[in-house]
Amino acid sequence: MLTIIDHRPETSVLIGASNRADLMDLALLRRFDLSVTLPSPTVEKIHQYLFRYQTDHAIQFPIAIAPLLQDLADHPWSTIERTCQQIHQQMILDPQYVAKEA
Repeated sequence: MLTIIDHRPETSVLIGASNRADLMDLALLRRFDLSVTLPSPTVEKIHQYLFRYQTDHAIQFPIAIAPLLQDLADHPWSTIERTCQQIHQQMILDPQYVAKEA
């Protein structure tokens, strides 16, 4: 990877992204001229997102939100979105939930 980066044309632009920069090799990180760190979402932002997801999909998660917020704290947005999608999928596939909605 380092060799490929080192031999790219000087006119090229290289963009990389990781949600685990702490695990990246420092030799790789030094090849980037600019580094931008995005903070993890706050519990309040996660709560707003969960509310918006449920509103947008006209559903209500069948689990307590407070423990879910604690579980999702310090996770990236991709994990929060994937968790919402998994809960939603379980709701669709769970015959008990479908029976309640009918």
